[in-house]
Amino acid sequence: MTTNNSTVILITGANTGIGYATAQALLTSPSPSPSNPMTVIITSRTLDKAVKASRDLQTNQAFSEAFESGCRIVPKQLDIHDEVSVKALHNEIAEEYGKLDVLVNNAGAHYDFQVASGKMSTRDAFLKSFTTNVVSTHLFTETFIDLLLASSAPRLLFLSSGISSLGDHSNPHVPVNQSPPAGWPKQPVFQVPTYRTSKTAMNMMILEWCRTLKNDSVKIHILDPGFLSTTLGGAQPEVLKEKGAKDPIEGGRFIRSVIEGKRDDDHGKLIGVDGIIPW
Repeated sequence: MTTNNSTVILITGANTGIGYATAQALLTSPSPSPSNPMTVIITSRTLDKAVKASRDLQTNQAFSEAFESGCRIVPKQLDIHDEVSVKALHNEIAEEYGKLDVLVNNAGAHYDFQVASGKMSTRDAFLKSFTTNVVSTHLFTETFIDLLLASSAPRLLFLSSGISSLGDHSNPHVPVNQSPPAGWPKQPVFQVPTYRTSKTAMNMMILEWCRTLKNDSVKIHILDPGFLSTTLGGAQPEVLKEKGAKDPIEGGRFIRSVIEGKRDDDHGKLIGVDGIIPW
């Protein structure tokens, strides 16, 4: 078992995108030291992808100082839809570390682009989005609560989205809030109803965790990492950059700042880089 002075952080879906960028950001944190190293567990649905991501980080000279200070990157297989996979990972972490200090629920699903291209029905997109973003995320979290409560300072993070906000839904400055011209059927423009609806439901699920764990000293954070150029939902990063999306590392640094305690006054609220987002 790793010594208890190690801060154990688990990131779901971390072989690419925001999850991978979060691992990068953590490895450039000024706080790790030999007396307080980090163990960052990065997961992927296939172990090979997690191992490759781990090797890429370990061989990057930009992170050499972190590794010299005792930080570790540990690749693990995880499919949050697979109960056997979830329980196997739980048992491994329990045996190897005996606790979990930070759980970053990053793994998510976005199918609206597939609906727009005719590759998926709206019904399937709604069902799959809710299964991943709400049901499987909730059940995965439930499995790991005992390990979080074994930590002296547990943090539970969920990646939501600013476009999940009901209070901000009429904001005309948000592209997905703009209404298309009259007539039916509507042309497939940049609309993401199944994704944003599932994230709104996810917010309620998270608030239920806030209620359930209110007296357990768990800091729960609901994050909007911003408009980032990732491949989520089959998007093309270069196209997103042309629309103003930022590099994923910007989101990774924001998540790192939350893990480091810089937004503790806002725990239990939907927050973005620029402040609190209305429900």
